[in-house]
Amino acid sequence: MGSLSASRCPACGRLATPPEPYGCEGCGAPAGTLESTELVAAGSVRATAMVHRHHKPDPATPFTVVEVVLDGGGPALKGVLAPGLDPPAIGERVSGAVLDGRLIWEREG
Repeated sequence: MGSLSASRCPACGRLATPPEPYGCEGCGAPAGTLESTELVAAGSVRATAMVHRHHKPDPATPFTVVEVVLDGGGPALKGVLAPGLDPPAIGERVSGAVLDGRLIWEREG
């Protein structure tokens, strides 16, 4: 199971991944006050969508985008399901990793 670099705002508690470079988008706290943290790249699927056409050659279509609610109160993140996997069910557990700058999700287990 991977981890994701994040920032946490001490003023409002907002978590952001990737880390906020300019300050908190929630309350406007300056970037210098944000705390670096790591989030576990695992959670439950909240939504899925199959993409059949898009404007870039990579990833090759069709591919599945999943929205995952991270464990431990983390934010919901969208990423691509690893190639060759059938779309997961809503509520199914997945874990992720950042590969070549893209968040890739796989079923746990």
